[in-house]
Amino acid sequence: MKYKFTVFTPTYNRAYTLQRVFDSLMSQTIYHSNFEWILINDGSTDNTDELVEKFISEADFDIRYIKQENKGKNYCHNKAIKLAQGELFLILDSDDAITPECMDVFWSYWMEISKENKKEIYGISCLCKNGYAGSLIGHKVEEGLIADTFMWKHKNKIYFDAWAALNTVVFKRYLFPEIENIKFIPEAYLWDKVGKNRKIYSTNEVLKIVFYQNDGFSKNIIDSYIKHSKGRYMYHKMVINDLFWELLKANPIRLLKDFIQFGRMGFHRECSVKKMMKDINSRYKVVFFIFIVFLSWFFYKTDIRSKGNV
Repeated sequence: MKYKFTVFTPTYNRAYTLQRVFDSLMSQTIYHSNFEWILINDGSTDNTDELVEKFISEADFDIRYIKQENKGKNYCHNKAIKLAQGELFLILDSDDAITPECMDVFWSYWMEISKENKKEIYGISCLCKNGYAGSLIGHKVEEGLIADTFMWKHKNKIYFDAWAALNTVVFKRYLFPEIENIKFIPEAYLWDKVGKNRKIYSTNEVLKIVFYQNDGFSKNIIDSYIKHSKGRYMYHKMVINDLFWELLKANPIRLLKDFIQFGRMGFHRECSVKKMMKDINSRYKVVFFIFIVFLSWFFYKTDIRSKGNV
């Protein structure tokens, strides 16, 4: 690999936050020749072009700027991981930042991992803090080399904003599905697939700073359910069909929620219950779904009412 790190940022009309990303990269204590920044403009209509020209003129690290029509973050991820020339892959959203020592800390952990483990390791995890409140997001977790990333995630109930330096070699083998008219699939679709039976090096370092924007997914989750129900439906379908037994063992309550969300997204897609039943790959799962589908319907109707559509 040419670099120690590839930093990937997808952006869509986020010129007003990109300066923060750039400044956090400029502040890195690692030698700047050790990383590249792949910035993918996913169809922005603001002044992103002019801003990036300024970044390129000021930066002392390599920037690869790519413009494309609006396709969604998953398409951007696929393109970036194919192009990545860093051993570790950092996904840094267009409204967030990283601490000055971030890459140095990740690299020191990476150097402690044996060559054998590096062949299949998922990556190195860390925690995040809220950039506005200054508080830790989520909770501390078990540290060290963990044998099963999927089990680690669900047993520790890591359903909050955590982060990781990903093993580029491993992630180049996995891509998000690219389906016309689906611009968003939850990142967990890929993380859960890759993490199954793989190791992760877990730390409680706080290396990413998250700034929740008023136009972001976190603050507009119901809008996301409605607008991106197809991609979310795909994710919950994958969990039910491919990861049922693992999740039942790790966190059965979470599995129940996945069944409920599967139906909820199905109703947003205007699928019939019969259609949803056909998308489940075994009879006993179908029977279970029938017993809880009324909860899916309840949450679906709550979503619609909250948007004032009835």
